[in-house]
Amino acid sequence: MLIEKFDSNIEITCFEHAEEAILKLANYNSWPEVIYLDINMPVMNAWDFLNAAGEIFREYNNQPKIHILTSSSNPKDRDLARGYSEVSVYLVKPLNELALEETLRK
Repeated sequence: MLIEKFDSNIEITCFEHAEEAILKLANYNSWPEVIYLDINMPVMNAWDFLNAAGEIFREYNNQPKIHILTSSSNPKDRDLARGYSEVSVYLVKPLNELALEETLRK
């Protein structure tokens, strides 16, 4: 909702499960510029997603920006995120409009 409030022209696709997003990326004609990725998702967490998506990104030689979202302030998660070149932003929820606007400009 915050993204739509910031810019109603941004096309947003949401997935309940990371596996669905992986399938979509593998068969995508138009790649997203930014992926907002929650760390804690059912079945496949953010790290599993990044590993699987990284293979797809390399195969298609395309790299969207990935913005990690978390409600945890666990420093280990931040360290893990730094290990992925795909991750450009690490955000702790809840998001506010200013933080979202800053990430969309990156």
